[in-house]
Amino acid sequence: MKCFKCGHETFETTTTDVTDLDSCLVVIRHVPCSECEFCGEVYYDGETVRQLEKITDTAKTISNEISVIDYEKHENAA
Repeated sequence: MKCFKCGHETFETTTTDVTDLDSCLVVIRHVPCSECEFCGEVYYDGETVRQLEKITDTAKTISNEISVIDYEKHENAA
């Protein structure tokens, strides 16, 4: 896949996604993504976005100020 930002190639890897909700900060580790080899722009596929939304919605109901969640462990538990 080509990067939409700079046009260079992307590669498959994992990243850490951080979502700032008003009530807390949700940190999700080991999220599968495509990352640009040149500029570092990160892209998620549709299934990953749906899973991130599900994890974030769950974190809203159970979290304190900061929640750190492992994507791979949450995905296997679903």
